[in-house]
Amino acid sequence: MQGVNLIPAPRRIAKRRRAHMRWCFAGCIAYAVLAVSGAATCRVIWGAEDPSLDRDIAKAGSEIERLDSEVRTLGAQLVENRSNEAANKQILGQPDWSLLMAVIGHETGSDIILRSCTLRPVFENKTGSQKQMTGLVLSLSAYGRSNIAVSQFVLRLEQTKLFSQVMLIDSTREALPNGEAFAFKLDCPLENKH
Repeated sequence: MQGVNLIPAPRRIAKRRRAHMRWCFAGCIAYAVLAVSGAATCRVIWGAEDPSLDRDIAKAGSEIERLDSEVRTLGAQLVENRSNEAANKQILGQPDWSLLMAVIGHETGSDIILRSCTLRPVFENKTGSQKQMTGLVLSLSAYGRSNIAVSQFVLRLEQTKLFSQVMLIDSTREALPNGEAFAFKLDCPLENKH
């Protein structure tokens, strides 16, 4: 004969659920008791403090502070060195125009007196309205005692090989308080050595 269970199904399910909850609760309590006892056992076994460990920690802390201070100092030096390097690159990237003036002053001799000296860029149209600097021209205006002195000065400037050419733009005779002189203007495109 087959047994018939007259307890309604929802009650049976609730009874099984309560039993399951009791087992879970008992298991959690057992786990917590074991975990606490294990932690207490570990604390008893390994809980003794080692004085050398405190010394090592203090030593490591002071070493970290020393290295941190050193890093800050080196960082400040690095910033200063980068600033100096940038300034040096900027200076080295600029030509020393005083050398050009010294050469021109040397070539004037006693028969030429400089009135003005200007350096101007030369631009070339590339595409559309865009211009690109293609070189520099040194423009000189000066007085010479004679036409021969002016011609010799032009030749001496050409012989320096600093300019692609030396062009006499204008030459006129002018009366000065202590006599006559030849006023002249030169355009000297600088030789591009790239």
